[in-house]
Amino acid sequence: LNLMKLLSFDLKVLKMGCLVGGNPVVQYALRQFVAPVCGVFILVVLCGKKYFKPAVIVWVEFINTCGTIFNLFFISIIISTFTPLVCYAHPGGHSHSMRASPSTLCFADEGHSAMVVIGLIAFAL
Repeated sequence: LNLMKLLSFDLKVLKMGCLVGGNPVVQYALRQFVAPVCGVFILVVLCGKKYFKPAVIVWVEFINTCGTIFNLFFISIIISTFTPLVCYAHPGGHSHSMRASPSTLCFADEGHSAMVVIGLIAFAL
């Protein structure tokens, strides 16, 4: 079950709170940077492969590998980018909180606005 949470980019499974603190904006930003960091990691591995096999065309293998991985994780990436927009109403209907981070008020906190911007940038990538 924890593996499935990790595949959906839920970094709480890795217990990263000690390193990054309890700030939900930082945790969300790290969650969004998982895919681009994987792309950099793939590029480094392929450059190492080119060192041992000079016939390797790095950019072709990079495009193929990244395309396959992003295709595999497409749904998880999209769900992760729209997490700040999933809110629930408080009793009385005066405000809304994020489902993933109940301490963050939707469209009222600066942190929520930052998460929405990060999510839009991640979605555009």
